[in-house]
Amino acid sequence: RDGGHLIVADAGNNRLQVIGEDGHAVASIVHYEHEGQEYPLHGPTALGIDREKCLYVLVGPENRPADLRVERTLASVQQDVHAAATKGPDKPRKLIKLRSWKQPQLLAVSRPLDPDVLQIAVDAGVSPPLVWVANGAGWGSLLQLAGDDLSAKAEWADKGETLSCPRQSGGQPILTIDPQTGHL
Repeated sequence: RDGGHLIVADAGNNRLQVIGEDGHAVASIVHYEHEGQEYPLHGPTALGIDREKCLYVLVGPENRPADLRVERTLASVQQDVHAAATKGPDKPRKLIKLRSWKQPQLLAVSRPLDPDVLQIAVDAGVSPPLVWVANGAGWGSLLQLAGDDLSAKAEWADKGETLSCPRQSGGQPILTIDPQTGHL
C-alpha cells in the first residue's frame, strides 16, 4: 500500500496495477526507466515499499507467456510435458528498486536470484531498509539485501537439520515481517 493506493504485482499481464480507494485502476506500470531508456517489467511476482515510497519489485528475465486456458488434446498435453522435461534450467530472476510507482526510475538491481524466488519482504523500520528474499540462493535459503543498493548483506541456508523451505497453502514460502515487533 502507498497511502490510499493498493499496488498489485500482475505477473500474468507483465505490469504493476495501482488501484485507488474507489477500487478503480489509477495507473498501470508496464516499464521502468534507466538512463533515459524504458525497460519492460517482466512477470513481476512480488513487491514491497519502504518509508520513502520506493518500490522493490521481483521481476523475471522475460515476459510471462499468455495463459492459454483452452481445451487440448492428449497429444498436445504430452508434447508440452515432454518440452518442459527437456528444457534447460530457468533463467534467474532479479529484484529492482524503483523511485516510486509515480516515477518508476531504476535506483538499484540485485544480483541474479534463483528462478524459483516468488516472495520478498521489506523491513522499512530500519535505515536503510532491509529486503528479505525467500529462496533467493536456492531452496531453503534466505537472503538479506541492503535496501539502498540491493547488495547482499547476509545469507542463510538450510543444512537439512531443520524444516526445509517451510510453506503455507498455495505452495509459497512463508516470509513476512511482524509490524508490531519488526521481526522476520
